[in-house]
Amino acid sequence: MQTPETMPIKATLFEHQKQAYLFVRQVLCKPHTGAALLMQMGCGKSLVGVAVMGAMYLDAKINRVLIVAPLSILPCGRKSWNASPISRTR
Repeated sequence: MQTPETMPIKATLFEHQKQAYLFVRQVLCKPHTGAALLMQMGCGKSLVGVAVMGAMYLDAKINRVLIVAPLSILPCGRKSWNASPISRTR
């Protein structure tokens, strides 16, 4: 499993985002599990989610992602997505 220092993302994360990343990665190592990022608005959930998806893609655990979100978060989502290794596959 990757550490926050080796996350596949071109961005600097805050400590709470690194902890959230490690938590989600640890939970998703177990079969038939899921995780939710229940942080306040503006705390960087999108960036953490993109980092987790990038790590799972590089680990060959996923090969595509469907994101369903309101249009209001599109500007934030694009910025986060561009920091991910997944965005460079197409």
